Amino acid sequence: MSLALSNLARVGAIVGGCNAVGYGLTAAFETHKLTDLVGAGSFVAATLAMSYKNGLLNLKAGGVMHPKLLLVNVGVILWGSRLASFLFSRVLKVGEDKRLQKFFRKPGEAYLDIKASFFPVRLATFWTIQAAWAFICLLPVTLYNSVPLMLSNGRPNPQFLLKSAHGPVATLLTVLPVAGIFLGVGIEALADWQKNTFRENKKNDGHWCDVGLWRMSKYPNYFGELLTWWSVYFSCLPALLPATAGASGAAGTMFTAAPAVALLSPVFITFLLFKLSGIPLLEKKHSAEYKGNKQYEEYVRITPLLIPNPFVASVKKSS
Repeated sequence: MSLALSNLARVGAIVGGCNAVGYGLTAAFETHKLTDLVGAGSFVAATLAMSYKNGLLNLKAGGVMHPKLLLVNVGVILWGSRLASFLFSRVLKVGEDKRLQKFFRKPGEAYLDIKASFFPVRLATFWTIQAAWAFICLLPVTLYNSVPLMLSNGRPNPQFLLKSAHGPVATLLTVLPVAGIFLGVGIEALADWQKNTFRENKKNDGHWCDVGLWRMSKYPNYFGELLTWWSVYFSCLPALLPATAGASGAAGTMFTAAPAVALLSPVFITFLLFKLSGIPLLEKKHSAEYKGNKQYEEYVRITPLLIPNPFVASVKKSS
């Protein structure tokens, strides 16, 4: 088995194991509080495990630094840690996650009632999908961590360096996607904080959030998430290309379809946010909540759906 396939199996086991334990505890205590903590936390656990396995946690494995791989892994760990802690603290304050209500028993409902929640079977389906989400999102990181840190000639693998031997333009193209990871994490974190602060102010009850980044975009948090994972993909891509792997002596560790397999990650996240659980659900909710509100209709008309535009005018809301 190649190192890539071995790592895919390892990440699958870690992500699957975390979510299996999370499901067991959630079903046993019938709690909403562990879902996002475990879901986002499994990204952190899997990335830390890969960093330990390939020796990256030594920081100078093989006697040299591997800054690009280190930054990619740190970026993913930072994204997962921030999201897990934010969502966990939020559900502790609120007490429940309304998205999950249909998966749990209502008062007086029996177990395995197929006409109701079918608890805990339907809940298991949700946790299985969550595990698949983490595994697919981590594909580029998993494959990138499967490339040897050192070449067969004893030299450091150039795919883990930020400075390119092909000149400043190549170096810039190497650095930009890595910087995009941290910019995306920062934008998503700021957007979440701004909206959470807005919601905690009782004066804003019944109003939509249009402060800070939310004045510039309807979904700046999703923009940050997409920027993060597309940047992760483009950071990892050069090392996964067959020509690059062959030239570096790492061809035996990678399969030729690796770039296409890694592409499933950002494509899946984009599809998820635009077609399934993200934007469509919120658009439907907001359309019903603010139906007939002329100020909200104006906000929708002038505000970009995703990419923030700092030049968008503010819509004055009636109290």
